[in-house]
This record gives sequence, C-alpha cells and structure tokens, in this order.
Amino acid sequence: MTISLQLCFGSKERTKVLQQCALDSLQFWVTKIKEIGEVKIIKGGQTGLVMMRAKDAVAEQIFNLGEVLVSECTVMLDKQTGYGLVMGNQPERAEAMAILDALFCNSEAKWTRLLAEMQLWLKKQVQLQKKEQQKEFQLIE
Repeated sequence: MTISLQLCFGSKERTKVLQQCALDSLQFWVTKIKEIGEVKIIKGGQTGLVMMRAKDAVAEQIFNLGEVLVSECTVMLDKQTGYGLVMGNQPERAEAMAILDALFCNSEAKWTRLLAEMQLWLKKQVQLQKKEQQKEFQLIE
C-alpha cells in the first residue's frame, strides 16, 4: 500500500513549504521518524557552491546570476534514499530535509500513520505561511 503526499503536494510544492518551516518543527518530525525507522547518514551535511540561474524579465533569457552557498545531505531510511539541499550553511536543515525526502518516497506500511499526520501538518503550514505572506504584503502597501 503506497501513501503519497503527492496527492495533495507535489514534490516541488512540498519542498517549498518545508523550506519555510522552522528547523524545530522539522526536527520534531525527524525525531518521530527515527523512533520508527533506521536512519543512516550516507553523506553528512556538507557545504558547496552551485550556480544560480535567473531569467531576464524583459528578454526572457536565462543567465547565470552567480554562485550560491548550499548545504546538502544524503541519507538512507530503511533502504530508501533521501536527499536534502538547502541554501546557506545549514547542515542540520539539509539533514532534516533528506530524512523527510526519504520518508515521502518510502512505501512501507509502517509509515502510513505518520505520513497522514504530516499531510495534515503540511496543510496547516501552508495556511500559516499564506497568512504570514499576506501580513508582509500589507506592511509593504
């Protein structure tokens, strides 16, 4: 039986929401995951540089904006690989994102309940983030 958050959240949308969540919130879920499954760090939170690309608004041409510092991590959760990549020197966040990525890709039945709980939590996070964005827009106006 496969339960996937991709029914409500595509991988890109889910990652966008998780990137904006507080690290404490992500660590809460990581702790729960570690209680249920076995997490092995394959490639610990390392920093590196990637080229950031941008699109010119007028000519609509893509160009290289410059290099950006990133942190990345690769983990194994019960034989399922997960990968996390975040901007800046944030190895803990990269590790948490990798563990969550492995969870979302895992189809074992033991994760069904936790995935359902996370789906509800993610929906609440979307609402909270939209409210915060509206407050920022109101301040800008």
